Amino acid sequence: MKKFLIILALILLVVVIVLILRGGCGRNSENRIFEFSYDSDSGTYSVVGIKSSDVTDLVIPATFRNKPVVRIGKAAFARTELVSVSIPDSVTYIGELAFAQCPSLSSVIIGNGVTRIGDNAFNGCVALTSITIPGSVTNVGSNAFSHCSGLSAVHYVGDIAGWCGITFESVNGNPLYHAHNLYTNDILVTDLVIPDTISVIKDFLFYNCTSLTSVTIPDCVESIGLCAFAGCEKLTKVAVGNGVTDIGEDAFSGCTELSSINIPNSVTNIGSGAFYHCSGLTSITIPAGVVDIGNSAFKYCSSLCSVYWNAIDCGPVRNGRDSPIFENCTNLTTIIIGNDVKTIPSNAFSRCSLTSITIPASVTKIGSCAFYRCFDITSITFANTSGWYVEASMNGAGPSVSVTNPSTNAENLKGTYMEYTWYRK
Repeated sequence: MKKFLIILALILLVVVIVLILRGGCGRNSENRIFEFSYDSDSGTYSVVGIKSSDVTDLVIPATFRNKPVVRIGKAAFARTELVSVSIPDSVTYIGELAFAQCPSLSSVIIGNGVTRIGDNAFNGCVALTSITIPGSVTNVGSNAFSHCSGLSAVHYVGDIAGWCGITFESVNGNPLYHAHNLYTNDILVTDLVIPDTISVIKDFLFYNCTSLTSVTIPDCVESIGLCAFAGCEKLTKVAVGNGVTDIGEDAFSGCTELSSINIPNSVTNIGSGAFYHCSGLTSITIPAGVVDIGNSAFKYCSSLCSVYWNAIDCGPVRNGRDSPIFENCTNLTTIIIGNDVKTIPSNAFSRCSLTSITIPASVTKIGSCAFYRCFDITSITFANTSGWYVEASMNGAGPSVSVTNPSTNAENLKGTYMEYTWYRK
């Protein structure tokens, strides 16, 4: 009997030691690695940190204490020595700064339940060479992949329609900022056709996607967002559908291989810097319906040599005097104004290398500084020479001016009456 009790005591001792090593009775092994926060309202857990700085390979559990783990908390693993991390399908949100400044992190598996990646979530993860974005993701926060300089590929588990559904909150929230190459279902995207289910091409959507060589935008698309295709250096061909009304700021900025683009008659707004530094463009037509065009829209288009201006009644160019539409378009010597144009807006052609231009008979208004610092222009011909007068902005109607002499007209529009608005009765 005494021997039996000794054996029983030894068994109990072993059980106690095992329980202690495993984190204690009723507690699982995750409790030794992770720190959790419980939300009693939803009955879910967030993982908010790790207890040891020595952990390098991390598998986040899908449950804790039989409750789902649905969030990775703010800065939960920031500035750690993680090398790899696997995020389960139960997680829907990767919190801001969650993996920020993890310089050794080279492998990330994001579960198919994640819908949002928070601000700065992977900021500074310089060892990442590729990232796979599941089709469940709909929102990526500001700077989420900022300073991930090692990225060379983005793999999206879904189709282009799904990718077009993602909202990127900033330019370097999009991992393409560094990666340049987009794969959908393991196929490199080169000839992009926007699906006919898409009405808006969102901000930053294809920023720096240098794998793109052509883009087809269907008629169902109404707007092209901020920096949507900026930095697509290998993009040579863009077909814009007839439903687009708004080309956003810097939409095609830095598309240096783009030699031509059709701006359809449906377009009413061309944003600031929309075609900034598209150094391959040789000609452009501003369609009749454009009523608003931003400053620097075609700045540094160094190969641009001809512009066909058909905008009938375009408003003043915002900040156009300081940052003109065609600034540093050093080869632009020809601008042809359409016969239906009524208004040449303020600052429209400032700082151009024009030598001559003809104002058609349809024009009844020339905005102030329309030819500001056009030093080379020596001849401006008016098709209709009757009834012209100038008006200072604060002083009402000014004197009548004769517009019969092309050389005098040039001096007046770039000098004497440059800051006046010109009208025809």
